[in-house]
Amino acid sequence: MLNKINKIANWQAALIITTLGFLVFFVGLHGQFLGDDLPQIVNNVPVHSVANIHLFFEGGTFYNGHGLAPLSGVYFRPLMTTVFRYSTPCLAHTLSIFIYCNYYYVSAVLSFSISSLSILLNQLWHCFYRSYF
Repeated sequence: MLNKINKIANWQAALIITTLGFLVFFVGLHGQFLGDDLPQIVNNVPVHSVANIHLFFEGGTFYNGHGLAPLSGVYFRPLMTTVFRYSTPCLAHTLSIFIYCNYYYVSAVLSFSISSLSILLNQLWHCFYRSYF
């Protein structure tokens, strides 16, 4: 059994993990809003109107119950709060996972680029340093 697992290529392992992730996520698409969704979406008065979009850029993501006052909380996520405006659980969860996937993809690309640039600069520095001294 371990021989078969050790023979799985990297792309096959990535495909298995991705497929399992989508299967687990797909099951939850048709569920209701839970936990922090209640103060961020269901009970959040400003989120339910496009006219309040300026409030999404003035505070956090949680509704504090003070009319149309800026939203509270430590998270500044205006794009996510805009996604919350679409108050059906299926659409809101689908858009959320799309945003999260893009965030992690961009983070991975930036991390790889910065690491590669750091290695290149380090090599250039050592090349210059050896030739100069």
